[in-house]
Amino acid sequence: MALEPVRLVTYQRGGTTSIGIVDDDAVWDIPDCHAAALADGRGGKGPSFLPAAMRSFIALGDAGVDAAISAATHVKEQGRARWLGRVLRTPLAETRLLPPVPDPEKILCMGLIFPTHAVATGQQMAKSPQIFMKPTSALVGNMEDIVIPKVWPERTASGAELCVVIGRPAKGVREEDALDCVYGYTAFNDVTARGLSFPKNKIFDSFAPTGPWIVPRAYAPDPQNVTLTVRVNGKDHEVVHTSDMVFSVAAQIRDCAEAMTLKPGDYIATGDVGSEAWLRPGDLVECVVAGIGTIANRCVAES
Repeated sequence: MALEPVRLVTYQRGGTTSIGIVDDDAVWDIPDCHAAALADGRGGKGPSFLPAAMRSFIALGDAGVDAAISAATHVKEQGRARWLGRVLRTPLAETRLLPPVPDPEKILCMGLIFPTHAVATGQQMAKSPQIFMKPTSALVGNMEDIVIPKVWPERTASGAELCVVIGRPAKGVREEDALDCVYGYTAFNDVTARGLSFPKNKIFDSFAPTGPWIVPRAYAPDPQNVTLTVRVNGKDHEVVHTSDMVFSVAAQIRDCAEAMTLKPGDYIATGDVGSEAWLRPGDLVECVVAGIGTIANRCVAES
């Protein structure tokens, strides 16, 4: 009854926000399942407490993931859905999935990572990754709205990206060690108002859909062997492979850590190819990261 693939979420049920592990069509609450397992004497050598906030959970590293899997597996095998009045298992349909790290310190993004992006935008390939940042006000979760700005309604596009979630503080790391800083991966949609000046075209509210979950690094595919797809209303508009990156995921992490200290829960969105599938109100856009997940959002016009 192993809970694989391992998918970690920040979710809301009623008015409560917590973290959970997805199993088929439901979410097992991580801190409550862990408390129930400890009460049954099934705590093992892991942490004595698991937090309900993702950044605090990430700081526990692999030990936290192992404890969460063990606890959720235990209560599932016991056939429990509640413990001491607490809900352990909630159907996904009854939850709201927030960005997996809803409060990152930084959202770092990359430009001109794929040669086709440079061609599409008429730019020369740079000699190093082009780093920019999005504000946390741009974050939205799965099935939340992307708001198409009234100042630029005709040329807003999506970009499917593999997104790194940093697992430990990192500064001045070597490229060959950079992936050791990774906690896991999620899907990211780099929404862009193409034609507006940079960086304004990147920083509108709702322009950073992220999620729906984190796949821990031990359970994730090789980041240089992942297919990325933008799908609008069921039709594929952009398909690219991370093996085509000019700058690898490790090189991108290295360059970010040259300039700043990376912190647990920071996002690094690793670039897309510059889709020109223009979004319209009512569209359903899905950014698919194979082996990780799909972040899906509806588009609405700014009121």
